[in-house]
Amino acid sequence: MLTAAVLAGGRSARMGRDKASLLLDGVPLLKRVVDRAASCADEVLVVGRADFPGLEGVRFVPDLGELGGPPSSMRGLHAALTHARGEFVLLLPCDMPFFDVGLVEHMKGLCADADVVLPCLGGRCEPLCALYRAVLAVRAGALLEEGILRLRSLLEGPGLRVRRVEEGGYPFAEDAFFNINTPEDYRRALGLRRVRNGGNGGRT
Repeated sequence: MLTAAVLAGGRSARMGRDKASLLLDGVPLLKRVVDRAASCADEVLVVGRADFPGLEGVRFVPDLGELGGPPSSMRGLHAALTHARGEFVLLLPCDMPFFDVGLVEHMKGLCADADVVLPCLGGRCEPLCALYRAVLAVRAGALLEEGILRLRSLLEGPGLRVRRVEEGGYPFAEDAFFNINTPEDYRRALGLRRVRNGGNGGRT
């Protein structure tokens, strides 16, 4: 069983407004990512929100928990691993609207002997579009207790079985890991959608 966990608790400081509510094809980013995640996972969690309009069948969980402190990807992952019903968690940010469902299906086939399945493109790994074994909640919690918030610190831990999906192992889409962090990113995302839709405003 796979649980998809969509991180939606960030402050959107660089955007200047709530990223989760930005519209793409008339659909809020959070709903778009949740809907895509639901197509390849058995359950979906939204981490860092109490609710959001238009989402049914989704569990909302906090990303602070007993450990306290500001929102972070590590806290979000810890919350997801703690609350997941699945053996693995697909971690996603709410601002990655073009993530590749086919890649997720490919990664699901690689997790039997791995603790983390991690896509890597152009020499850069993408921990915010990866599969994590739920038992890593203990390791993530220990790092948080030490004040370590970097998600990559979890990946660098001793004895961790990381299966990397490198270029050549999967045909990555150019915009598969595109994040919308700034107004310029949002404008670019709108442009990408127009290109994909053939400039006619249709949805794909």
